[in-house]
Amino acid sequence: MSVVSDLLPRRNAGRIDHIILIYRTRESQEQARQSFTELLGVDDWDEIGEASEGLYIFISWRSGLELVCPTRAVGTFERHLAGHGEGFYCLVFGVASLDQAIANIARLNGRPPRELPDPPAAVMERFSVAREAFVGEVSGLRLMLGEFVPREAEK
Repeated sequence: MSVVSDLLPRRNAGRIDHIILIYRTRESQEQARQSFTELLGVDDWDEIGEASEGLYIFISWRSGLELVCPTRAVGTFERHLAGHGEGFYCLVFGVASLDQAIANIARLNGRPPRELPDPPAAVMERFSVAREAFVGEVSGLRLMLGEFVPREAEK
């Protein structure tokens, strides 16, 4: 990363960046999207499509709602749906530096968070930096960290 990009503001650092809700079928995912639109007026849905992790994604960048549906059998998603059902899946907390946050957590508990694969190309059209890492569970809540620099911050 260049020195210039290190100086760019990170979106939502130090607070919740977005939440992820999971659904068993594309139909229930679509019903949830329509409900959020009707009940809250969320109308900026971006259909990201299928990500490498085996999820089909809709995201509302403005509201911080991400709706996912597994597209293939993945143990993590199947276990979550079996144990908790559809709905709340994960909270993504914004950080200024994912590398620093991973190092700090590794120092605290001896295990670094697991960095996730690169996001889909549609996400990188909006962000010059978009990185996430899975930390673990806190009181039954799946927790991830996210470092995001919107492309408009570069201008």
